[in-house]
Amino acid sequence: MVRDLLLERAAVERGGDVTRQVCGSLGPAQDLCPLDCCPNPRSPLPTLGDLPERESV
Repeated sequence: MVRDLLLERAAVERGGDVTRQVCGSLGPAQDLCPLDCCPNPRSPLPTLGDLPERESV
C-alpha cells in the first residue's frame, strides 16, 4: 500500500492524470492544504498554498 501511495504521488508530481486510491468513506485528501486549513493561533505564517508555483525541471 505504501508503494502504491508513493507511485501515485510521483505521478501527480510529474503531471499525470491519477485516479486516487482511498480506504474508507472519506475520499481522497488534497496534496496541499488550502489557505485557511490549519490556522496558527500564535501568529500568521505562510502556508504551502501561499507559495508560488514551482517551475518544472
